Amino acid sequence: MPLPTADIKVGKCYKTPNNQHRRVVKITDDDYVIYEDWGGNVGHTGGHLHQTKAKIGTFAKAVDAIIPCPGNLPPMPVLP
Repeated sequence: MPLPTADIKVGKCYKTPNNQHRRVVKITDDDYVIYEDWGGNVGHTGGHLHQTKAKIGTFAKAVDAIIPCPGNLPPMPVLP
């Protein structure tokens, strides 16, 4: 079940129904979410995480749960 957009927060981690995991890095003033993804259909298991940008409503519809962020993730990037 999709999450409400109010539940999407910087620094939090989420999962999709396909078990893809996402960490929100930034939410822009024009309601875009910049996030990193790994696991599930992404297949990433370590090192640098791929970043993607999506409208917050699109992101919220794609995820179905808030999850604990793993301790072995790279540090959160600082974006302007």
